[in-house]
Amino acid sequence: MAAVYRAYEEISEITDTLLPLDDFMESVEGQLTLEKAYQQKLRRAGSIGTNVHKRIEWEFKAEQGKQKGTAPILQTERSFERFEEWRKETKLEILDTERKVVSLHGKYAGTLDTLCKINGKVCVLDFKTGKRVYLEALLQNCGYRMALAEEGIKTETGFVILLPKT
Repeated sequence: MAAVYRAYEEISEITDTLLPLDDFMESVEGQLTLEKAYQQKLRRAGSIGTNVHKRIEWEFKAEQGKQKGTAPILQTERSFERFEEWRKETKLEILDTERKVVSLHGKYAGTLDTLCKINGKVCVLDFKTGKRVYLEALLQNCGYRMALAEEGIKTETGFVILLPKT
């Protein structure tokens, strides 16, 4: 806040039209409060998405015998329930999870969520828990598939799976 006071003093030296200091500070406090509330909301939304993602990863690794301990507790069950419903419908078979991929040709690397078979077809899955799927997620999925192709792993398709938080 000391920096805000100094900025106010500097501005007051070069202009005559300025809010009284008390009003100005009240406005700054109000803006900071709004920003903190917004940041808390973003942080909470991000942690729900991360939590659901970790639970799916835990389930997949447990299936492969690569996981020990208890499953992460979910803050909201609905996203995970939706995923389970979808999984049953598609006869999902896990081949690998959290797989590191590298494209020497494209000069990039990343970690794909899941390499699997859906209805018998080899696919790359990427899970998103936001409000919608953005173009970047589709490009990312294509990049994973291209990197896998460089390794000699042919995929027939890729999916970005939206798991709403509510």
